[in-house]
Amino acid sequence: MVETRVAPSVYAARAAAEAIGYPVALKLDSPDISHKSDVRGVVAQHRVGRRTARLGGGDAAAGARTAAGSALEGFVVQPMVRRPNAFELLIGVANDPQFGPVIVFGHGGTAVEIVGDRAVALPPLNTALARELVSRTRIARLLAGYRDRRRPTSTPCAGCWSRCRRW
Repeated sequence: MVETRVAPSVYAARAAAEAIGYPVALKLDSPDISHKSDVRGVVAQHRVGRRTARLGGGDAAAGARTAAGSALEGFVVQPMVRRPNAFELLIGVANDPQFGPVIVFGHGGTAVEIVGDRAVALPPLNTALARELVSRTRIARLLAGYRDRRRPTSTPCAGCWSRCRRW
């Protein structure tokens, strides 16, 4: 899991970035905006300097203005992570109108809706049910190892499954 700090203000975001160490990814924190990159609400490779001085007054804050009427609770600050050959995965909890809370797993990334590779399960999940959920996706075949992509050394999202059990 990537270290994540939530900052309610520009000044707190700057302090979080300095504590984590540059470069960082800076994202809008808004319950109303699912895809922050659609509204220019993500600044990757954020480094100390002029961009830090504009933090909240430019880039990410422009996203908040683009999504007029959206609640802006602050910023999410994370270290920039480079993992060559890593898989972008989606894991989360959604509220289904018929079933209530459900766990969603699939191929993640900015094209998640276009790729459309996801499976849904009812919580709670034990290890066997989590594996079965993963197996129902196309990304599972890549996670098993394919051509030059090696199989991950640990269970995908191992730490996430235990958090989803609470639902």
